Amino acid sequence: MTAIEKIKKEANGAKLSQKGKAVSSAVIKALSDFCKQNAEFAQAVEQSSNSVADCIESTVKNCGNSISDLEVFRNAVSFYFPGATVKCTMTIDVGDGGFSNAEPEEVAEESAIEEPKKLCLELDSLLDF
Repeated sequence: MTAIEKIKKEANGAKLSQKGKAVSSAVIKALSDFCKQNAEFAQAVEQSSNSVADCIESTVKNCGNSISDLEVFRNAVSFYFPGATVKCTMTIDVGDGGFSNAEPEEVAEESAIEEPKKLCLELDSLLDF
């Protein structure tokens, strides 16, 4: 059984707390994606004697009234692979393909870049040789 199959099988019908239920679908998807990204992580999931329900519950343990998505994913990853972490980069796109995310100086530099000059040869000019 692959790691992803194990995750889905164990998640089906798992008894979870209210907080566990709130994050379960996101954790299951993230764990599956991480298994696709990293074979060593997938192997750790496959070989673990812990269940996905245990993993999900550990992600929200002692979280109080709130926890960030990133912290949930970090907790899930470290449950199966101690010492591993999750890195995240977020940028905003307001519909311009991220162009407005550049610093004003970068935008000015980009617009100041001239298109390289092209070399054009006419075949007729070769006949003169």
